[in-house]
Amino acid sequence: MMRLFRNRSHGTEKEMPSSRGNFTLIELLVVIAVLAVLTALLLPALSSAKETARLISCSNNLRALGLASIQYTNTYDDWLLPSGLDRIDDNRFSKWIGLLCDVSEATNNNYTLWNSRESSYGVTWGINLPYKKGQFTCPSEEKPLNWTMSSPLISRWTHYHINLFLHGGYCASGAVVPFRKTSQVAMPSSAMSMTEGVSRGGYQFVSFQGYETIKLSRHDPKSGKGRVNMLFYDGHIARMGLAEIQAIKSYSGVLNTQGIFKAGFKEL
Repeated sequence: MMRLFRNRSHGTEKEMPSSRGNFTLIELLVVIAVLAVLTALLLPALSSAKETARLISCSNNLRALGLASIQYTNTYDDWLLPSGLDRIDDNRFSKWIGLLCDVSEATNNNYTLWNSRESSYGVTWGINLPYKKGQFTCPSEEKPLNWTMSSPLISRWTHYHINLFLHGGYCASGAVVPFRKTSQVAMPSSAMSMTEGVSRGGYQFVSFQGYETIKLSRHDPKSGKGRVNMLFYDGHIARMGLAEIQAIKSYSGVLNTQGIFKAGFKEL
């Protein structure tokens, strides 16, 4: 059977021009609405991803400081890194931060000789340097480090604090906690070594104020009742909330504001 084919090139029919190349107003509004919804959905996820990255960076800072303190211990006959070797506030070389950053009595006031370079322990202080440089700066803290002795309320030496009760040393009030050796730490996994601290002036260690020296709001952009990174002497980091911190008893079994600061070791 023969099929007939129509040659459309010689036909008289004409194709109507299409108008589908342009958006209508309704279609444009739909696209804008979809983009708005996607943006609203993605922004919280993006913010969460950024905070996760900052948390990781913060944890890495604490691990670097912990490693540096272990190197100090190995160098000085098993003695733990002290919070301070004297009670004079403006002696950087005698504080735990200065000890890890190779600050000497001769270079105590010369920033160019110690502040911006990596120390023999592998850390950089970063006072008055571009924000977030160095291991003593938490990337989630809004206030950068500085050293302004003329106004102690705004001086911020570090965003991390050392545990005075574990490491021993002098605090600004004049009280002295005995120095300690590694062999005297009964349970390293329970002994909190360093934590995220408040940024107001003068504080550089966890002191007798207990919980007041911990900065719990850095990593919680929603409620302010956040969690804090804590480095323990065995090297592990725990992210803890206030209720968890308050539930930990000291080595002697006491439950008070100093419980976690005195856990894992006997008082000397």
